[in-house]
Amino acid sequence: MNKVSGGDTLKISVGLPVYNGEQYLAEALDSILAQTFADFEIIVIDDGSTDGSVGLLQKYEKCDKRIRLVARENRNLATTLNDSIDLAKGEWIARMDQDDIALPHRFERQLEWLEQTGADICGSWVQRFGSSDKRVVRLRQTDEAIKMEMLFCSPFAHPSVMMRTALVKRLRYDKAWEKAEDYDLWERAAEAGWRMTNVQEVLLLYRVHGSQISTIT
Repeated sequence: MNKVSGGDTLKISVGLPVYNGEQYLAEALDSILAQTFADFEIIVIDDGSTDGSVGLLQKYEKCDKRIRLVARENRNLATTLNDSIDLAKGEWIARMDQDDIALPHRFERQLEWLEQTGADICGSWVQRFGSSDKRVVRLRQTDEAIKMEMLFCSPFAHPSVMMRTALVKRLRYDKAWEKAEDYDLWERAAEAGWRMTNVQEVLLLYRVHGSQISTIT
């Protein structure tokens, strides 16, 4: 599973939105480029960064042809995520944030589990790091349990998910729900009949720091 496809088909498109992410961006990119499953593209959309993010991304783009960089003016996260969806060529879209770290077998393990379960979206457990909070966030596994959990909280760690591209291209993110655009998508996906699951192991290291959106808002 570690070969790049030689044809027109592509297995995974990685959606990586960036805004002033220079501090941790190299670690995030390196963790994707080190995946044991290598048949993917990385769609990086820089949403008007004012730090050195674009320069760093340009260097990475020159070194690996799987990286597709779009640098433009600042809009918002939901719009940036939708732009990534529009550009995606892969059968699956994997989310990734600029400050997190994917474990090397993340893509391989999620694809195996998606094939085994027939699900349309797959997240995973995540390990928090970067602060005194080192908890493992254990998320529900079955479709039924996930949809029950959705009544009370978000059932997925957004940067850990892998979604069927054809389905998410229909629903997209709604910018009216800025800061909760992921939870809104999960609700509409459940209503649309998506089959949902989480791998019951840590596949992503979720960085906790003072400048992240979830901390600020």
